[in-house]
Amino acid sequence: MVPIRPTAKACRAGARPPRRGQQALHGMGSAAVSGVMRPTRLDHPTPPSGVTLLEMLIVLVMVGILASIAASRLDYTKYRADSSARGVLTDLANAQRLAVSLQANIRVTIPDSARMLIHEDLDNNATVGSSERVRSLPLDNNFKFSKGTAADTPSPSDPTALTVLTFRRDGSANRGGTFYLAGPGSDPLCRHCRAIAVTRATGRVVFYSYASGSWKRAN
Repeated sequence: MVPIRPTAKACRAGARPPRRGQQALHGMGSAAVSGVMRPTRLDHPTPPSGVTLLEMLIVLVMVGILASIAASRLDYTKYRADSSARGVLTDLANAQRLAVSLQANIRVTIPDSARMLIHEDLDNNATVGSSERVRSLPLDNNFKFSKGTAADTPSPSDPTALTVLTFRRDGSANRGGTFYLAGPGSDPLCRHCRAIAVTRATGRVVFYSYASGSWKRAN
C-alpha cells in the first residue's frame, strides 16, 4: 500500500497530513467507510409513553359503575348482625375471665332489650354494693335481645333464653342458656338473628348464626 503524501499546497494551507489509520480507511474505499461510519436513521419515532386524561376518565367511570353494582348486592345488615353478636360474645368471655381474675361472682343481667349490665359482685350476695362496679353495655347497630321467629338453638347448647347469668370464680356459669339477638326492621325469616350460647360447666360461649334459615355455629 502506497502512503498518501500531502501536497505542497495542502501543507502551505496548514492542513495536517493524514494519519496511518486514515490512510488505511482511504485505501479500503468509500463504500466501506460509509458502511462503518454512517449513523442509523429512525424511520418510525417511538410515541410518547403514559395515558391521556380521557383514558383515565374512562377507567374511573368504569370502576364507579362496577362498584355501584357490587354495593347494591351486599347485605350490610348481615355484617352488622355478626358484629353485634361478636360484641356480646366478647363481653361475656371477658366477664367469665374477670370472675376468675377477681375470684368473685360476675353477674350478667338484661334489664331491657337494648343493653346488658355487668356487675362485679365482690361479696357474692347478688346485690349491688356501694363499692361494686356495674357497667352498662348497649347493643350495637340498633339490635335487641330477642329471639324473633328463630327456632331453638341446636344441641348440645341449652336453648333457654337468658336474662340473668352468673359466672363463678372457677370460670363456670350458674346455669346454661342462650342470649338471642334480633335485628332492627322487618325480618320475618329471622335471617339477621344471632345467638350466644353459654355452657354451664365451663362457662364457654358459642356464637350461632341464623342467616341460612337454621342455626349454624359461627365461631
